[in-house]
Amino acid sequence: MRLLLTEYKESKNFRFIFIVAVIAFVPTIGMVHLFDWDEINFAESAREMMVSGDYFQVQVNFSPFWEKPPLFFWLQSASMHTFGVNEFGARFPNALAGIVTIIVIYFLGKKEKSARFGTIWALLYLASFLPQIYFRSAIIDPVFNLFIFLSTYYLFKALTESELKNKRALWAGIFCGLALLTKGPVGFLLVFLTFLVFIVIKKFKILPTFKQFAIFALSVFAVSFLWFGAEVINNGPWFLVEFINYQIELFSQGVAGHEQPFYYHFIVVFFGTFPLAVLALPSLIRRKRESELEQWWTILFWVVMIIFSIATTKIVHYSSMTYLPLSFLAAVVIHQINWSDLKKWTRRIYVFMAVFFSIAFLALPLIGMFNASITPYIEDPFAVAGFDNPDISFVGFESFIVVFFVAAIVMFIKFWKADKLVKALQWNTLLFSVAMSLTMVFVVKKIEGYAQRPMIEFYENLQGEDVYVSPIGFKSYAQFFYFQQTEWPNAHLEMREEKFNNEAVLYAPLEQEVKLFLLYGDIEHDAYLVTKIQHEELDNIEYIEHLYTKGGYKFYKRDANITP
Repeated sequence: MRLLLTEYKESKNFRFIFIVAVIAFVPTIGMVHLFDWDEINFAESAREMMVSGDYFQVQVNFSPFWEKPPLFFWLQSASMHTFGVNEFGARFPNALAGIVTIIVIYFLGKKEKSARFGTIWALLYLASFLPQIYFRSAIIDPVFNLFIFLSTYYLFKALTESELKNKRALWAGIFCGLALLTKGPVGFLLVFLTFLVFIVIKKFKILPTFKQFAIFALSVFAVSFLWFGAEVINNGPWFLVEFINYQIELFSQGVAGHEQPFYYHFIVVFFGTFPLAVLALPSLIRRKRESELEQWWTILFWVVMIIFSIATTKIVHYSSMTYLPLSFLAAVVIHQINWSDLKKWTRRIYVFMAVFFSIAFLALPLIGMFNASITPYIEDPFAVAGFDNPDISFVGFESFIVVFFVAAIVMFIKFWKADKLVKALQWNTLLFSVAMSLTMVFVVKKIEGYAQRPMIEFYENLQGEDVYVSPIGFKSYAQFFYFQQTEWPNAHLEMREEKFNNEAVLYAPLEQEVKLFLLYGDIEHDAYLVTKIQHEELDNIEYIEHLYTKGGYKFYKRDANITP
């Protein structure tokens, strides 16, 4: 902390980075509802920890949830205890992780090269698309990525430097263990494969000592045992077995409709990390590296890309661990050169991508403004009806947000041409952050309104009532968090007890039993049901009342006093 305060007092560049990171990540995170599925899913697990008082077994709808370990949910629970059970509380851990990540990047860059390099590296990461988006979200990956980044860094230092080898092995193991507690075995896999490829490339001339290996292994085990071991001791191995089986299923099968082609993550990373991937290209394609650390980060980049490209289930944020090594490689390429020194093809790609994103900034609000002209060409009735939400309107000024993004690009190139790279990046980062914040408040909030807000507001209005609440015909977690589902009344728990002898079941066929119970069973409480506009089953059940239609959703009530 003393080092941080000293740097803040003495370095104008560090003060700028810190202040912009705080302003970029914190103020807007509570202004938009959490998005189905992942954001709401994770926040609900944290909320149920608070409600049940059980902070060791991860749950969704008070049923075991074996997809993720609990560390991120512990952070969310602590945040929601402080800020309330709301969007800000759910997203604050990632905003904090973003600020910490930027600080870590700065200090590592300063240590490895110079304060100027650390500044350039931090500013580059701060001024890229997907990192800014994820640090404003409530998904697990920003915290997970920070732990992996620190684990691999300390492991590299333990392997390549003679001083403090054992201490660095200890820190590498601690952060790897924290990654395991955040997202599971993939945390160890990424660290181990990076290490393995590195020593193979070095022809086994760089190897850890037995003591280093033992320190690393024991620290990983000790940290991860805090939950994995305690879970086995307290509840037996079944939960851990289900957890491991799910991880295998993610890798070997397409889960929840997330099958994508092999090249999916290459496209996501290339476009989503702008400008990181473009500026890092000269480093990625050259064979000779400036340093072993550049080689190490290049290996980590390719390990992540290949592993998640091979995996059958592909989701956008799975490849987000590439962003940190990619930002280092981009900083290595540009920190000592002028704009005109960049290869011509790199400059052309950069300008093309800048134009592409400028059009995107401009087009999103225009689609909202002129949706009536666009909807005749949309085949999905839910999307068409979503555009018809009377509470949402684009008034025109939203398109002017693009001015900040264009100004960011212009100032970046202008000052870099004048050999003022740090100043170029400062202008770029500041204006880009303003563009992203304005987009969050005035564009993303309205897009969320088209996609899910009518449903969420319906659930919020029912909070505190002793009723059943459920979507019918589609999967969602919104009803749990925004209705603030209680243990009783709870149709899932009732059906789990009646049909499955209270076994730990969360997914189908339990969801099918819940649907049958709410539509046709002998219910003791009123049931409020939500369907998408194209779903017609409830319209044909005479004792179920259609309340209203809004956006792409239809809302119903089944009175407990009326039996089939």
